[in-house]
Amino acid sequence: MSQGDSLPWFRIQFRDGRTVEIHSQDALKIYERDFKDVFASLPNPQPGVEMGSGDAGRLESASLDNLPTSIEKPTGSEDAVRKVVYTPWARSKLRSPDELRNALQNCGYELNIGNISAILSNLFKKGEVRRQKAGKTFVYGPPIAA
Repeated sequence: MSQGDSLPWFRIQFRDGRTVEIHSQDALKIYERDFKDVFASLPNPQPGVEMGSGDAGRLESASLDNLPTSIEKPTGSEDAVRKVVYTPWARSKLRSPDELRNALQNCGYELNIGNISAILSNLFKKGEVRRQKAGKTFVYGPPIAA
């Protein structure tokens, strides 16, 4: 598969230059289940891990160790997105809808990217999240005062 495919993916580059790519709808879950503990046991420097979505055709460095693993039970989809945006992980830097989708999946909630983008737009209009242009997309975080 190439990065042009629409599946989420992650790439691991080892110190010796070998690279492994995993393309799967459950890429983040596979990483968490099969690779995260192995990497934690390795001496520094650890392998580099990048994640992305083939739709966007770009790489993003993953801060997977800080991804939220749970959120307080949401009352619905909008509440789930809001709660992920308000986690310490999302407060550390503005996050793309793809990153927020990965975090939601990591917490056990499956929402498609279109729904997440629509929810983020609505939350922005209500002043519940801040938004900033980053290239061709927007990135989101909690409002400054939150």
